[in-house]
Amino acid sequence: MKGVANSILAVILCSFFILSFTNFMLFFPWYLTLVYNTFNVATEASIVNYVTGDMVENVISDLESKPLYRDNISYVKVYMNNRVIKEGENDTNLRLQKGESFNVSIEAQFPFVVKVFGQEFEKKLPIKFTIPTTGVRYYKDMDPNAYIN
Repeated sequence: MKGVANSILAVILCSFFILSFTNFMLFFPWYLTLVYNTFNVATEASIVNYVTGDMVENVISDLESKPLYRDNISYVKVYMNNRVIKEGENDTNLRLQKGESFNVSIEAQFPFVVKVFGQEFEKKLPIKFTIPTTGVRYYKDMDPNAYIN
């Protein structure tokens, strides 16, 4: 009887491991997509020295086309220095002067799903990737003493 119980426990643990492993196989392309989009936004933001709402719209539309993000697109957030930037928001008060550094982050939730005996267990894991960047545009209408050599 003890051997049967141990074998059932081993089967359950092995099946849970296999299901978890398949979820983590999906995690790497999901995470690399997040890194790639964060890099693209940071590159665009360094040109104008802040994150615009149009950049956020581009990220959201790009991620909507990816099957791993499609169901959880409402959880995707784009940050500039820990401030959430919304779609369509073009706040020029966020502009920085040439040479000033800022962080660009994208946060999304990875859906970790395990199906055991026909019952589905889901846990959303929030993941945030941040890239520091530096503005390259000089704005004449801003404080000229704000330029950093």
